Amino acid sequence: MPRTTTCLGVVAAAVFAVGCRTTRSSESGTVPATQAPGAAGGPVETPGASDAGGGDEEAIAALPQGPRIGAGATHTCSLHPDGRVFCWGSNIFGALGDGTEIDRFSPVAVHGIDDAVLLAVDANGACARRAGGDVLCWGLVGPATGGTPQPVPVAGLNGVVDLLLLYDAICGLTPGGDVLCRTRSDDLATGEATRVEGAARAIELVGGGRNACVLRDDGTVLCWGDNAYGQLGDRTTNPSTAPLAVSGLSDTTALWSVGTTTWARRADGSVWVWGAD
Repeated sequence: MPRTTTCLGVVAAAVFAVGCRTTRSSESGTVPATQAPGAAGGPVETPGASDAGGGDEEAIAALPQGPRIGAGATHTCSLHPDGRVFCWGSNIFGALGDGTEIDRFSPVAVHGIDDAVLLAVDANGACARRAGGDVLCWGLVGPATGGTPQPVPVAGLNGVVDLLLLYDAICGLTPGGDVLCRTRSDDLATGEATRVEGAARAIELVGGGRNACVLRDDGTVLCWGDNAYGQLGDRTTNPSTAPLAVSGLSDTTALWSVGTTTWARRADGSVWVWGAD
């Protein structure tokens, strides 16, 4: 079933978020509203979690029925049921993917994509997976590109069912539950992705910045990467390149992440959070 990425953030005149989760297109697309985490290092329960609201800008309201939206620092992109991707906002680094660097106050089509089934958005760009399995990215895709204003192919992630854009890597979740990551580079069309050891049996992949987490099929959550704000949930602030179990979570049903903060919904409906305040 097609899956699209929605981002947890605050919606006002614009949407600001840097962490995303990927959802099946049949879902409502709502995510828990942000709640202030407790002490960094381990998950704490967030009382009264609720659904985030939406904007009412005229141009956004005029989009085709049923969009799925992801937001970066100053731009927003939407994946529609017909497979097209539209973006609007700041076009620095070519983040809107329309072949220009002109800012847009209403949605414009991303160049050459009409069959997307996945969308992931980061601070200054985005990536989409097409129906045939190939992944394309645009915007600030590599450290020295200066921006890529229209989609370019990404090697090594063909056929993934989830996408995650990190500061220095692009990652994907395979149908078999493995996580593959490849380094961001100025030539994404070449190179290979590397399997993240210890993250097998994953069913959801989230993260942001320099850390990532997976929900496994047994309800446990594993995280890896930077840990300065306790974003690995292991009750330390020590970074780890290997996935570590989040303390005390064994019945998780869903994950969301924004930057250095991650939320987990448990089987009893409670929402737990760890990472930055």
